[in-house]
Amino acid sequence: MHPIRTVFFFCLCAATLVCVSCIQRDNPFDPANYSPNVLDSAEVEEIRDTANATLDSSFALAVQGFEAIDSLLSALVLDSAANDSLDSLNQLTRSENLSRRAENDTTAAYNDTVSMVDSLRFKLHLDTLLWLVTSDSSAALDAARSVIRVEKLRADSQMSAVNKQYLPDTIYTDTLRDSILAPFDSLLALCDSARAARARFDAAVIDTNTLAVVPYNETVGLYNDSVAAYNDSILFARESGGYPPIEDGDSLQQSLFAAQPGDTFVVASDTFTVALRFSNSGSESSPIVVIGQPDLSTVLDSVDVAFSTNSHIIFKNIVFSRGSHGARLVAGSGPITFENCSFVGNGGHGCEVVDSDARFRNCRMLHNGGHGLRVSSAEPKDNRVELTNTLIAHNRLTGIGIVSVNVTLQNTTISDNGSHGIRLDDPELELAIYNSLISYNGGYGITFLSGFNNNQPFTITSSVLYGNVTGQLFGNFQPPVSYLGYEPVYVDADADNYNIAPGNRLYDLEQEGIVIGYRDD
Repeated sequence: MHPIRTVFFFCLCAATLVCVSCIQRDNPFDPANYSPNVLDSAEVEEIRDTANATLDSSFALAVQGFEAIDSLLSALVLDSAANDSLDSLNQLTRSENLSRRAENDTTAAYNDTVSMVDSLRFKLHLDTLLWLVTSDSSAALDAARSVIRVEKLRADSQMSAVNKQYLPDTIYTDTLRDSILAPFDSLLALCDSARAARARFDAAVIDTNTLAVVPYNETVGLYNDSVAAYNDSILFARESGGYPPIEDGDSLQQSLFAAQPGDTFVVASDTFTVALRFSNSGSESSPIVVIGQPDLSTVLDSVDVAFSTNSHIIFKNIVFSRGSHGARLVAGSGPITFENCSFVGNGGHGCEVVDSDARFRNCRMLHNGGHGLRVSSAEPKDNRVELTNTLIAHNRLTGIGIVSVNVTLQNTTISDNGSHGIRLDDPELELAIYNSLISYNGGYGITFLSGFNNNQPFTITSSVLYGNVTGQLFGNFQPPVSYLGYEPVYVDADADNYNIAPGNRLYDLEQEGIVIGYRDD
């Protein structure tokens, strides 16, 4: 019996006994015991019969209620079992659905594979076609065909030798020989078909590159050029601050001579042929700034730009061309900063720095009649020259000539100069070279004229020396230095494009985030 039913039944029985005991005459809880009137036996029996009838009716109603509760509990138990069964059925159905879904996915993948295989066959064996697509050239295919051809000739020769040995009998008839050689012919035919398929594949690749890849690359290139031009224009507008450009030489000459700290001068796109001098200096927080056009169309031609004791002057986007020296810093000038400037085709050095400090960022020193850059001091001082992402190439003498000055190179390329890459005449101060490239110069990559570096600080880190005609290093370096010997392949050095060509080890390093040498971005 259900536990709830049992409890209910015992409670009902207890209540019935209490009621029966309460109607007894000797029961002190019966009010009749205190009644002043005593009933006779007939009245007592009548009352007892009436009470018993009422009790019987109550008991019957209680039994009916108990049976209703018992029925309800049974229904609940049945409903719970039904729910459990329904839940199990749902779980089973879900598992079947998942299984069918997996089967459907597998079937779809199989159908996709079959469709791909069918589309790749092109009346050739699939494995042959895949080998053709993945092979680097048809040389391996030609070699395989030669092997098959040789083995066919060997088999034919063997059968001819046997027939000759057993004359006049014919061991290998023509029909038998043809049947034996047929597999070789099939393999040769397969090789020929594969070679033709390879040719069609190569032609299709070329057509695809011509019709799709090349136009896409051109479009991307135009887009990148547009973005770069837009960025340059935004940067130029921000730097120029809306100043009207100076368009004639006399105004430029007068403006720079009277310049005060914090002044900014924007120079128009033109060629200027007036000598430029500064009577004042800027300050670290308020430099004097001279800005040319971003496309390097602002040219100081046949002009001597000299700085004497001037400091904190910044040149941007200026071309220094066909002067005795592109620019000359003397007598404690500096720091003078050149950003995105070119020193091209000057009769002497591209730039000369004497007893001064200078910084070059994103600059080019090309095709000058002397050194690309000449830095010197009458005696060892704390002057410092810093070059960052700078190209020094095709100068008649040395890339950089150094006398008693601290020099630091970062991502600088020194290449194809007539003499050495770097020459130190009196190396008593620091030379530090980081992520730079010194190559194909007419003398040494780096040379100490005295033959040793006098135990002075010399650092060369993550840099390449390669292909310099006389050798890579000359001097007794203490401590010894090491460098990378990777061969640099430039995009077009004759056209002064010294970006690293794709496919070169240095290009691969660049894709990994390690940039060595100058980059024209």
